[in-house]
Amino acid sequence: RKEDKYDFAKQVVFHLVHLLCTGESGEDNVAAYELSLRHNYFEGVLHICHSHSSNGIYDPSYDLVKLLTDVANPLHQSVDYQTGLPFQKFALHWFCDRGLLGTVLEIGQHCSETLSSYLEEDERLAHLRWVQNIKTGQFGKASTNLVGLSLDGISSLSEDSLSLEGKQLVMSLAKLSAMCCNESSQQRDVITFADKRLRLCKAQDILADMVNTRDVRAENMDAIGLMELSLDLAKNKKDQGSKINACLTGLEIAKCIQSDDSIINSSRLSDTAKVWAVSIMADFDALNGILEEYNMLSEADRLERLRGTTFFNLANEYYSTVATGAPNEVGFDLVTDEVMRLLDIQEK
Repeated sequence: RKEDKYDFAKQVVFHLVHLLCTGESGEDNVAAYELSLRHNYFEGVLHICHSHSSNGIYDPSYDLVKLLTDVANPLHQSVDYQTGLPFQKFALHWFCDRGLLGTVLEIGQHCSETLSSYLEEDERLAHLRWVQNIKTGQFGKASTNLVGLSLDGISSLSEDSLSLEGKQLVMSLAKLSAMCCNESSQQRDVITFADKRLRLCKAQDILADMVNTRDVRAENMDAIGLMELSLDLAKNKKDQGSKINACLTGLEIAKCIQSDDSIINSSRLSDTAKVWAVSIMADFDALNGILEEYNMLSEADRLERLRGTTFFNLANEYYSTVATGAPNEVGFDLVTDEVMRLLDIQEK
């Protein structure tokens, strides 16, 4: 076909002219550039423009932004034979192929509609769609795309990083974007989702400080995994302060589990009860001794002996927040029966 031969000829001639006419300094030559412009050879135009800009010296003769914005230029009346893409979209695709994603966004700001369209089409740029959404004032779409990154397991803006800081940044941006929208049920859901994820990030950060054998911050942990870690730390830490800290963190995680519709209610209650049961087991003998001598002890003595237990201090910490107005979501009084079952204690 004539189109095949013409396209092949453009490629061959460009590379020959470029090879033969490039000076000793290595700078791209005018002949190859003018030939590319004359025959709408997008590859050649972009190669030479990028080569010049990479040298750090601005030359208006090779201004790619001018080419992208001058819609009267014949380049905009043609499409690339191989890809079928018009010039603006081909340029974005060309830089994306070379991993120059920052350049895609930089030059794309000069053809905003084309950039928005291309970002939606190329999955390699899925983690950057929110940037264009923000620039074009589409805050609701930005928040949705940021939540999508989290759900897809991309917990950072750099695609391959699973850092805790990356998760926090993604969720914070999602929440802020949602807050910039007109109030709707969808955006309220985004804010609720982001708040839950941020609380889990905070819990992971706290638990990470208590683990010396591995880098917990580098792990991609869900609520269930964090709950298991908090219970393990509450059981195995020696000092009471660390036990209480692990239990309080476990209760915060339980709140997030309770708000997750994907987890059945009995499991949610069980996780809350497990935290309280662990706090009781930490000083089981002491608590059992108080019960056995209950009638012989004065109220002051009972209180004094209780003050030294993990359970008492955990309850004191938790219910002090409830007293200041926080909702009682994971209190001991809500799961007493389940705690008793876990401890295999029969109420008398």
